[in-house]
This record gives sequence, C-alpha cells and structure tokens, in this order.
Amino acid sequence: MITWDDIQALKPLRTQNLPKEESIRGADIDSRRMDEGMIFIARRGEERDGHEYIRPALQSGAVAAIIEQRWFQDAEDINDLPLIVVTDADQALRELAKQVRSRFTGPVLGITGSNGKTTTKEMVDEVLSAKYNVLSTPGNFNNLWGLPLAILRTKPEHDFWVLEHGMNTTGEIAALCDISRPTCGLITTIAESHTKFFNSLDEIAAEKLSLFNAVPSNGVIFKNRDNPYTANYYSENKIAITYGTESKANYTGQIASVDAYSRVQCHIDKIGKVKLRVPGMFQLINALAAATVGLTFGIPAPQVKEQLENFSGVPGRVNILEKRQCTVIDDTYNANPSSMREAVDILAKMPTGNRRIAILGDMLELNSTTEQHHYEIGEYLANHRIDVVVGVGSHSEHIIEGVREHSDARTFHFPDYAACMDRLGDIVNAGDIVLVKGSHGIHLENVVEAL
Repeated sequence: MITWDDIQALKPLRTQNLPKEESIRGADIDSRRMDEGMIFIARRGEERDGHEYIRPALQSGAVAAIIEQRWFQDAEDINDLPLIVVTDADQALRELAKQVRSRFTGPVLGITGSNGKTTTKEMVDEVLSAKYNVLSTPGNFNNLWGLPLAILRTKPEHDFWVLEHGMNTTGEIAALCDISRPTCGLITTIAESHTKFFNSLDEIAAEKLSLFNAVPSNGVIFKNRDNPYTANYYSENKIAITYGTESKANYTGQIASVDAYSRVQCHIDKIGKVKLRVPGMFQLINALAAATVGLTFGIPAPQVKEQLENFSGVPGRVNILEKRQCTVIDDTYNANPSSMREAVDILAKMPTGNRRIAILGDMLELNSTTEQHHYEIGEYLANHRIDVVVGVGSHSEHIIEGVREHSDARTFHFPDYAACMDRLGDIVNAGDIVLVKGSHGIHLENVVEAL
C-alpha cells in the first residue's frame, strides 16, 4: 500500500490541495480504473498523454494526481486541483513501487523467457494460491511502467509475489529487477524473439539471464534443463533447482498421451499423472515449471496436481474456442518463429471433417532476418499440409510466398486485420478449424471476434 510518506519521499517540486487525513487505496495511470482514494499518475504514453485525463480521474474519486512540471507550468485553471508536481511521472511511478517493495518481506518470484512466460506465470499463480495469497502480474504488465503498477496493487494480505519481467531492449531486465528485487527467479526458455533489438541469440540469452543475476545470495533460481542457456547457468552462491524432461533434473516430466485437441496427459515426478486442459505439447514444460515452484514452496503434491488440472489457460494464448460455424485456436497475443511452429503443430494434429485454416499476422520485432523467418513459416505450413493460409500484414507476404512455392494450398493476403475481416465469409466455411496467430501489434484478436 502507498502512504503519504511515500509521496513525500518522491521530493515533489510542489504540492497543492492534498487531503490531510485520507488514506491512499492505490495508484494507476488509467483514469478509467480510478476509484475512491486512489492516486492518478499522469504519465506520457506512446499514444496518450495522461495529463489530458487529470480532471476525469479526480472526478472518479482520485484523491490527487501526480503530474509533470512541464505540464504544470503551462496549465490553466488548476489552482483548485489536488496535485503532486514532479519532474518525471514515470520515474515517480518506479520510485513508488520501490518503496512498496522495500516493505514486503515475502518471497518475490521473477519470471521471464522467450516463450511461455505468461502462461507459466498464471500456472504458478494457480498452484501457489493453494497455500498463499498471491499478487500476480495482471495481463502483460511486465515492462517499466506495467511492473511498477503491478507492485502498487499489493494489499496487506498478499504474502507471495509472482512478477513477470518482459524486455525488448538491452538492460531492461536489470532495470525491472532493480524495482522488483526478486528473491527467486525462473526463466522459461531462451529462443529467437525481439531480434530487432539484439544481434544474436547469445545477446538475448545474456539479457534474459540478468534475472538470475539479480537473485541475491542464497536465493533460489529455477533452471529449465531442456534449454542450454538456462541449464548451463552457474552461480555458486545461489540455490539452483532444475526441472526438465531429462533424468538429471531435480524434477522431471514426460508426456504420457496426447488427445485429439493436443492436450497432454503427463507424468510429473513426485506428483504422478496430470491431465492438462490447455492444448500444446509444450505445455508440459510450463506445467513442470509451475509444479517445481509449488513443491519447493511447500504445496502438497495432491494440491499441485489439482491446481494444474484446474488451469484453463490465458486469453489469447492457445485457447480453443467453439464459434458459430467453426473451431478457432486463438493465439493472437504474440508471435515469434518458435511459437508460430508450435501453434501450427496444434492445428495440424486436430481432427476435422473439413479444412485447416491458418490466419497468420506479422511477427514483429525481428531483425534483418524478418523476411527469412516469415518465408520459413510458410514452408512449415506447406509441410504440415494446411489447406488454407491467410497472411495479414506486410511481412506475412513472405509466409504466403513460402506456402505457394512448396504446396498447392489456397492462399490469401491482406494488408491489415480490417481487410481480412471483410473477406472472412469467403474464406471460412462451417466445420473448419481456424488458427489465428500474430504479434499483438497486428490486432488479430479482432478477427477472432468476427469469426
């Protein structure tokens, strides 16, 4: 919880009209999420300037607004507003989170990875909730403004934090860890992603491994032995607990069977058979990570099994939806080359009396190999005998090129999701299975809604 002492610790340039006794019930940057007793932080985003929403936030119940000096000095008719003036609202947000973190004495698990970090975070939350009151990163609040906001949502009853750490630039994981100060860390996997900002997989690995570096002496790191980068990480003053499909790991798991919807039944060491509700053979390693964390922190094996079997997935991440006329695999939240292939594998194995259709958007944040990566996904689709392939976005033209050169699948290409939506009636028939996947910036969630 934020206190008025925390506000004063920001050393604001000016304050005015602040309440004397009222407690602070939270903070946010979105005026639509304001409630009685909250602090509104007017940060300047890429698309919106929070200073435009100060009055709506205060009208919704905010007790004060943190604003920037450069806006304050030019603003008019604000003498009646309760304001806290600072140089940089983003820095104020981070400093408030650091102060709240300094008072928390429970475990803080930091999670990152190229694939699976959000699903793993949610699985870990599900497992730990059998014993703890968990503060977990909401949605994708995993960057330098999202992670602080997640921390500012803590309540006195929370006794375990699970915080997702994202990155797309060098030094971002370390900067996030400076705020979160994780007592333990988990890296799901390290693979090609965000290559627009990194020159090699080794550079990506070095950035991700910054999370392990931030864990203090005698802290716990959870190492995926199936990934060479995490498996080979060594620190003599940290407690390493390993998981994977190999016998050398502390906790192992194997797939026992896979149903028609790519949902696996697996055997996890010290737990037994676990039947997952979420599709994808890759979910084994996510579940194994969550089980390892749960067992380490004292969740009894029967409860770990129950919680994993209750886990129903994360919106936009490999969710199977039964629509009016077709079955949709909604994997629209994000995409990189490895997760694209995993999604195509699911589509290719699902039974259907009709056609398999892949509607794929651009994979963003790739480097000079963007064209090659998209073309190779096209080859992959052709080799998996997908009946119809739809590309959305400029880079996906190379997906279509790869398909056309290696198969006779029917293909379409559209510049954006709106153009795609206009033609869905001509493309999708009753009984089809449709995979919809692309980077979040392509907004293919709108296509899912339209199906």
